[in-house]
Formats: sequence, structure tokens, C-alpha cells
Amino acid sequence: MMKVFILLIIIAPISLYSQNNDCELDSFGIYTNVNQEAEYWNGNIGNLHSFFIENVQFPQDKYTVPEKLKIKFIIYSDGCSIPIEINGKQLKDTTSLSSIEKEYIRVAKYVPKWIPAKCNGELVDSYAKITIILDYK
Repeated sequence: MMKVFILLIIIAPISLYSQNNDCELDSFGIYTNVNQEAEYWNGNIGNLHSFFIENVQFPQDKYTVPEKLKIKFIIYSDGCSIPIEINGKQLKDTTSLSSIEKEYIRVAKYVPKWIPAKCNGELVDSYAKITIILDYK
């Protein structure tokens, strides 16, 4: 049986850590620069790691599996999230996705609520990116 180790890394632009009032919106009304970035499930990245470990069902075609998966989410002000991109591919059409990418997107749709980002003390919609490193042993 194949064992898979997963390492999750939250990627946040340096600008997300700024404490100034220069919050920025994109053309979709999603904040790209906030005072406080969204955090996963009580701020514990280990919970996100456990969520994926417990819920991903690995496909049999291991030879098509990338070493890294980068998932971009929109995190809404109520903490709900939706994956919108994997490895730079928009999710409007999933036909070009590998089986493992499809599986991670399936699971990512059920990620529990996040702690939303804040801009000037108000909860706002924002983006978050995670990188999942797959290590087959």
C-alpha cells in the first residue's frame, strides 16, 4: 500500500501582513490586500492538513500525480470558502485536470469554515492559497 505524506503551506503575499489602511479590491470585489489575512480553522494549519489526509481518496494512476498542488480559494466574510484554481488552472472547465487534482478540488469544496480576513476591522472577502506537497513513500 502506498503511503502519502502531505505538507501544507499557506502562501500569503507579504502585503497581507501590512497593518496600514491600504486595503485593495480587485474587479470582482474580492480583497487582494488586507490588514489581517484569513486563517484556517482556529488558525491551526494542522487541522487543514488532517482534513485533507482524512478525506482525500488517492487515485490509482500515481504516475500522473504532481509533486505539488497549489489551490487558490476565495474566503468569504462569513468564513465559507470555494476553490477557484488549482496549479494555475481555473476551475470553470475541469476536463484538463488530472485525477488527483480533481480529487483535491472535490475535497476542497468541503473544507470547514475559515476565520475571514479583516480590512480596517471589518470582515471581508479575500483570497487564500495553499500548497500541498505530495511525498510518496
